[in-house]
Amino acid sequence: MASKIKYIIVHHTSGSDANPLQDSSNYTFWQCDADHKKRFNMKSSLGYYVGYTYYIDKKGTIYQARKEGEEGAHTVGHNSDSIGICLAGNFDATMPTEAQILALKGLMEAKMAQYSIAPENIVPHRKFASKTCYGKKLSDDWARNLVKPKAILITPIAIGSQAPAVVEIQRLLTKAGYAPKPFTSGLYDENMASAILLFQLEKKVADNRELATLRGETVGPKTLTALKLLQ
Repeated sequence: MASKIKYIIVHHTSGSDANPLQDSSNYTFWQCDADHKKRFNMKSSLGYYVGYTYYIDKKGTIYQARKEGEEGAHTVGHNSDSIGICLAGNFDATMPTEAQILALKGLMEAKMAQYSIAPENIVPHRKFASKTCYGKKLSDDWARNLVKPKAILITPIAIGSQAPAVVEIQRLLTKAGYAPKPFTSGLYDENMASAILLFQLEKKVADNRELATLRGETVGPKTLTALKLLQ
């Protein structure tokens, strides 16, 4: 069942045994499907043999091979509690394309929101296997950092103060439907503090509650993550 999904596990297509640094950026979804039919022969309910849940080619096109929660063939021990996403390319030798990065970021953000997946549960295949996957050129936290929010400082904190970062938080609050009345752009006032408190209470976000009473200096990472996941 999709409700048991805990991880997003990111892969690359890598090289070959004969040439570990072989360029596989042109490896297509359909080639992967044919190869996985030979290797695993696990036909999905969507009619494909690709063992990953999603496949992203070098142009950033996203293919869904399996329904979320359906058993895959990509990570031993975690084929049923994860979403497996594979990017075409050998990141032991090269880097993902910009189109792939944008596609991966958007897909992960959507699935994090849908299944309440924490950023720390976005991991490379190598976390669970003796492989370099998703590639030596990418750090263990590369994928999660695509969606990991940064704390937004608001200084000074007195009623009536203004700061450029306030505008971004106001945008997120408005987009999430937590602006009972329009904000004054860039102004950190009682109206904005009330909106943050309402959001934190309804979403059960515990961090940085002091911001709502105008005693804090930042929107904490949990609040910002929760806001961004509602976009």
